[in-house]
Amino acid sequence: MPTIREQRTRERAGKEMPEPKYEPYQIRALEASAETLRDPNLLREVDEWEKSAFKNDRESSWEGRAVAREIMAEIGVQETKERLQHFLESKKVASLNLGDHRTGTLREVEARTLTDYLARAIESTQQRDQRHSINLAAREHHGRLVSDFEKAKDYYATARELASEAHGNEPQFTDKEKINLEIYAERVNNDLDRDQYLALARSDQESGGYEARGR
Repeated sequence: MPTIREQRTRERAGKEMPEPKYEPYQIRALEASAETLRDPNLLREVDEWEKSAFKNDRESSWEGRAVAREIMAEIGVQETKERLQHFLESKKVASLNLGDHRTGTLREVEARTLTDYLARAIESTQQRDQRHSINLAAREHHGRLVSDFEKAKDYYATARELASEAHGNEPQFTDKEKINLEIYAERVNNDLDRDQYLALARSDQESGGYEARGR
């Protein structure tokens, strides 16, 4: 990659900077950042850099990585969806972080009877603050889960788009992705899906490639 000094020297000479060229390990780091942040724009850049960096690489291919990223991004959507659904189904008893090492549940402050409602008229300032803190924590937690789900969907849509011309190629997973595939497979209820994810985790040579199911 060009240095800042080189960039300034070229600018003074009126020369344009060449396109950045990344080593494979640098691309992997950027790729990991794109996945962590679920940043579609960074993912597009990684895809372009891979096409150039792996053009003459017999051991790596942008097609294989693109298909693998699509699979992992689809799993990301499923995981964020499951977390959101679990919270909605159990939010009354879900433990909420209130800060300062304090936790609480909505059930603690939920008014369920007329007596509960009347009791609020004489609740102490501390009790009122606790109730407001728990309700606020629940709203914020729900908002984060919804945001995570939406970001995961957008990231998956981009990963699927970028992999569209690579379908039919074998996915090339990193070691970390293989571990995550096995972990996810153990939580899948459908036997066929579980076997498919385990097969993907344990071999890069599955026949027939991978086609997204478009869940």
